Amino acid sequence: MRYDAVFFDLYETLVTEFDPHWAPQPSIATRLGIPEETFNAVWTGSQRMTSEITFRDVLVSACVAAGVSVDSEHMRTIEQVEAERVAAKARPLLRVAETGHAKPEPEIYLIACHRLGVSPGRAAFVGDGGSGEFHGAGRAGLTPYAARWFTDRWPRWRRTRDNPLESVLEIRSPVDLVPTLTA
Repeated sequence: MRYDAVFFDLYETLVTEFDPHWAPQPSIATRLGIPEETFNAVWTGSQRMTSEITFRDVLVSACVAAGVSVDSEHMRTIEQVEAERVAAKARPLLRVAETGHAKPEPEIYLIACHRLGVSPGRAAFVGDGGSGEFHGAGRAGLTPYAARWFTDRWPRWRRTRDNPLESVLEIRSPVDLVPTLTA
């Protein structure tokens, strides 16, 4: 198949907070003056993904777990680290347009095709498979591809979280799609 357009999912395909090669320098633990092991234990053991604990709460908890008194200097460091994290997470969204639809609604894919003036049947969608995006892209008429260059770097537990459709084609690099593009 030849495509006139290829759409890429943003989160967990092009950008992520799960990149194993990224780490703030110096580390958050170093900036807080606590052992890395203590920070990592609090970070991985926190309820941040399943409850309303804030990033700031986790940092304060890490200091407390390390026996460090959270004084005004530590609070300034915590506020700075929090501001850096918010800024880093906001950067990929600076140019994201709102459509009033979200994956896996077929409309989000149809709007993208319409804005580029391409037929859904002549477009591909590349993603990690989360949020039912392969089903949505397929229902809209796009050909879905699994971004294995990205998801293969995830921890094993995360790779099996959202099982893609068995019929979804897999690619190991974005350049794998270059031969499918029309000139």
